[in-house]
Amino acid sequence: MFYKKNTSDKMFNELAVKNVKKSLKDYAIYFITLVFGVILLYTFNSIEDHIKLLGGSAYMEGYIAFGRGIILFASVFICMIFGFLIAYANNFFIKRRKREFGVYTVLGMNKRDINKLMIKETLTIGLSALIIGLIIGIFVAQGIRVITLNMMNIEDNSFRFSISILAMIKTIIFFLLSLYFVNIFNKRSIKKHSLIDLLNADKKNEKSIITNKSSKIYLFLISIILIFIGYIIIPKDELPSWKKFLASSALIGYGTYLLFSSISDFIINIVKNNKIIYYKKLNLFIINQISSYIKTINVALTVICLLLFSSMVIIPFGISIAKSSTYDLKEATPFDASISKYYNEYTDKTSINDNLKREGINFKSLVSSSGELDKYESKDVKLNKFVLNGFKASKYTNYKSYLNDNVYLVGLSQYNQALKQQGIKGINLKEDEFAINCNSYEYKELYTYYIKNNKDKLNIEGFKLKLGQKKLYENSIATEQLATGFGEIIVPDKVLSKLSPRVSYMNFNYIKRNNEYDNMFMREYQKHQNNGLSFLSKLTIDGEKITMDTVLTFIAVDLGIILLISAGAVLALHQIAQSSKNKNRFKLLRDMGATKGEIKKSVIIQVLVIFSIPFIVALIHFSFIALRIRDIIAVLTTVNILKAIAITMVTILVIYGIYFAISIVESLRTLEE
Repeated sequence: MFYKKNTSDKMFNELAVKNVKKSLKDYAIYFITLVFGVILLYTFNSIEDHIKLLGGSAYMEGYIAFGRGIILFASVFICMIFGFLIAYANNFFIKRRKREFGVYTVLGMNKRDINKLMIKETLTIGLSALIIGLIIGIFVAQGIRVITLNMMNIEDNSFRFSISILAMIKTIIFFLLSLYFVNIFNKRSIKKHSLIDLLNADKKNEKSIITNKSSKIYLFLISIILIFIGYIIIPKDELPSWKKFLASSALIGYGTYLLFSSISDFIINIVKNNKIIYYKKLNLFIINQISSYIKTINVALTVICLLLFSSMVIIPFGISIAKSSTYDLKEATPFDASISKYYNEYTDKTSINDNLKREGINFKSLVSSSGELDKYESKDVKLNKFVLNGFKASKYTNYKSYLNDNVYLVGLSQYNQALKQQGIKGINLKEDEFAINCNSYEYKELYTYYIKNNKDKLNIEGFKLKLGQKKLYENSIATEQLATGFGEIIVPDKVLSKLSPRVSYMNFNYIKRNNEYDNMFMREYQKHQNNGLSFLSKLTIDGEKITMDTVLTFIAVDLGIILLISAGAVLALHQIAQSSKNKNRFKLLRDMGATKGEIKKSVIIQVLVIFSIPFIVALIHFSFIALRIRDIIAVLTTVNILKAIAITMVTILVIYGIYFAISIVESLRTLEE
């Protein structure tokens, strides 16, 4: 019975649902890609809610606004990538169903009604993916919230299961916009094809641009040279300039394209030389199929390889750089607040405590403990005193430019008072001893070597002092922005009797460590701001660092995963489309006597090789680039980059493996139809 034009919406809905059920396996990759995308969109847009956990402090509002701005910009970029991926996946699905649409046309359905049917099918699949993705995304977001709280060392007794309405609205709006643009694309795609094109769509193949076999051997060698030059352009000991970065990217990218354009003939010539392998069972068919397919999709393989490579680089190195802002949270901020004063010829010599009394500032009702600490300078104590012969610094210790700089002196009594305020046991020194304290990662190895190998005494302000410790003290004695500097030399108080402080600190611990006390403390401090003092708060410093860490980590992970999903989805779609085209070839093999097991093995080998080639090339790219920039990352952060790389590789193998498994199942199912 021919199709009637005025079919009711009810019948359209029934037909759409029936088509979705019938093609449920065909929709698998499209559906999983949509679900992955929704999860990423929701979790990324929910970061704003996690950042709000860091709020409450008056000084933090500006940093939170800055973090939201970065999230908004990155969110738009990630959404654009996801939008292109949806369109690309949908394009493959449309191509696979063109013959079906041609049959609908023969039965009397016009193109407008075909588009209407596609809209209903797209909404059925899309809304299902949206619901499932949001449910999973909500649970993932709860875990991220807990991680953020742990990073801040904050106990949230009010924690409860929560849903970010704003993130959900943003995700739904973007997702519906994506489906809207997909509908426009579908409409144009169906409209521009004639009935003959639709009915014969499955007989059309992609074409390879380069066909000269002899030239491909030379192209293979040229590709290796270009890629190698791209590797070595990246400097080992410094961040590359934009010119070097772009040049390296261009060479690696173009070299990869030439590699995939030529590698098939290069490999097939090698295999042909081994007649035993080449003519064994279905190997001749498999090798030629793979070779032909690589030639056909060399551009797609290049894009997939570069997407995988980008994902391998962005996730671990992005996380490591983000973590570099928080590695010293405990070391940099041992007290809830510290007020500092630097002395020079223009500042008065009154202590911080006297300054506060003079200005009428009183913190007694807000703090549980407070203490002063002074740092001194002496011409007798410079950094070069602690650089012994035989010391070989790693690339992470940059001391040669500061050999003539002074190292601060701190009195033993004030040092022990600062430790006591933190709940740490003080140290003991004899009258003729000194000790070294350093919480800066950059100079720890220098002082550690000195402590193990030094035998000489130091002459400080007329006192000869010997080293009174067996290992380096790594305590923090004030709240500062970063745990940096040359450290401190701890000396008996009498050594400092003739010196004046170079910098003073007054350290405070609140009665309760929370934003309420932090804000009250700041309001009291701000009563008089023209007092030559500087103020730093633990909650503010930690909040700034956590904000940047959270934002940069999410950007790195989400961007890396969306690129990974793009690579897996694109390759899986290509592979399934190729399996449909190979049905007649495998049917011919069966007619020639090939067993079902041999044909299945042939399919699995082909899919495995096609998935492995771009992954292996991307892994080689990553290995060389990682070796080039490893030292740079080590200087920027103390985070274990190998751990980040391991987590990244597991993530890539899981997601990429999902698409590989789906491709195997779908390819085998296609052959059995």
